[in-house]
Amino acid sequence: MMGEPQLDIARNIEALDCLKADLASFQADLYQALLKGSSEDFLQASAKMIITCFLLTKRLGLNFGHLEKEVYNNTQLLLVEKNCVEEWYGDISALKDYWDLKR
Repeated sequence: MMGEPQLDIARNIEALDCLKADLASFQADLYQALLKGSSEDFLQASAKMIITCFLLTKRLGLNFGHLEKEVYNNTQLLLVEKNCVEEWYGDISALKDYWDLKR
């Protein structure tokens, strides 16, 4: 049974607000993990942030592939721009190579 259009819109807005709050909370968790020096907590918070970004993408009417493609495209763009992490460590190149292997 389909819901009332107004209820669906209100529910979607509420879901977006919930996801935005989750994202902020997980970002705080990430900072706490960095402060504590906990790699396990850092990975958990990072994963939750990434998952939440994918869920926000879906709630905004896009599919997961759109976000994944945008991440890949931005990785390529960052290679062109001056970036200290790339210059010093080659991290962006390594990430692009990782994405290329997954494609």
